[in-house]
Amino acid sequence: VSIRAACEQLDMDPNLIAAIVFCESSGRVDARSKADALGLMQLKVATAGDRARDLDLPTPTETDLLTDPALNILLGTAHIKWAIKHEDGHIERALVGYNAGRGKLRRWIKEAGSYDTWRAGRVEAGNSTTLAYATKVLAQRDAFAMAGLFAEAAPLPSAPTGAPALD
Repeated sequence: VSIRAACEQLDMDPNLIAAIVFCESSGRVDARSKADALGLMQLKVATAGDRARDLDLPTPTETDLLTDPALNILLGTAHIKWAIKHEDGHIERALVGYNAGRGKLRRWIKEAGSYDTWRAGRVEAGNSTTLAYATKVLAQRDAFAMAGLFAEAAPLPSAPTGAPALD
């Protein structure tokens, strides 16, 4: 219910949000990472605060993020929507930033010269847990869509036309 409500409010694909929840926390409301990412969508307090301000909501506390699944999902949905917008609609790239942090993503792109070059290097090396995370989320999104978890939502493309596929 919280996923559907957040996605309706923010015009997002509920299959994508369900996939992020599945991959981030396995659906555990009280999940906490070693990096202090919290709740269903594994949000940092500062990030959740930024998205709460965008939505004119009170700044959430650590406890809020660990005990209020609807709030965690709403703020996480707002954050991935924000990330997709700031990555020019490129969902995979937004997921890489969601997982590793946008600062790291920016640094990797700068060092490689482009996202596609960074990505190709990671695919060739076969050692990017962050790229594997993004790929897993997208595969889970597609599996949820095919299963009809949210029947009204159509799967979104993972990247703009012309982006390389991960083999």
